[in-house]
Amino acid sequence: MRRVRGAVDRSETRSLTAPGRGGQGRGTPTAEVVAAVRTNGRPGTPTYRWTRSDGTASGVLREVLVRGRQETRLRLRLRWTFRGEGRRTARAELRLLTPDRFTAAARFAYDCR
Repeated sequence: MRRVRGAVDRSETRSLTAPGRGGQGRGTPTAEVVAAVRTNGRPGTPTYRWTRSDGTASGVLREVLVRGRQETRLRLRLRWTFRGEGRRTARAELRLLTPDRFTAAARFAYDCR
């Protein structure tokens, strides 16, 4: 495994997972998209941003990884609440900004009739 500065090793970054079908039934369904990012175990502060297919983007977010952390997998979560009836394919994209750049995306169906 190659060494990278900071806490996240891009070569070990996993893709995103999303629910199979979001928004089934009435109400205000919420989908949760999770990115599992493997770290190199060293302390650091990775920064990232979520972008959704509806045009919404988060600000720059940070995770502080402290020395002595036992877990080497970081889970970054996006909660996306849908409103109204309809069917569409939603897309969430994670952009890891530092310490190294990486992008991963996931698609899932929204179906509320």
